[in-house]
Amino acid sequence: MKKLLALTIALITIGVLSGIGLAQEDESELAPDATVESAMVVEVLKGSLVSIDVAKDQIVVKDDMTGVDRTFTAAPEAIATLKAGDKVKVTVGEDMTAKEVVKVAEEKKVEPAPGAAQ
Repeated sequence: MKKLLALTIALITIGVLSGIGLAQEDESELAPDATVESAMVVEVLKGSLVSIDVAKDQIVVKDDMTGVDRTFTAAPEAIATLKAGDKVKVTVGEDMTAKEVVKVAEEKKVEPAPGAAQ
């Protein structure tokens, strides 16, 4: 009887411990959405919107850093309110599509008033 009791306790202990180990593995496989999205971002660039092709859902942006025109596919709702000449910030994904296109305010140069001390 003592051997049967010891064997039963051993089997229950093994079952509980292996269940805890499996539960920990399952939690580690689940990644939060924010981590997945941030891993998909390749670059963020700022530039001037050169053109919009609504039929193809494409935009052409002149990169402020390099001066090179770059073409991206973007969601129709992302480009609906934009027009050529707008300053934009484009978040580019691994598949080289525009994940986000945001219009940014243009920086205005402030000139000193006439007769102001310099």
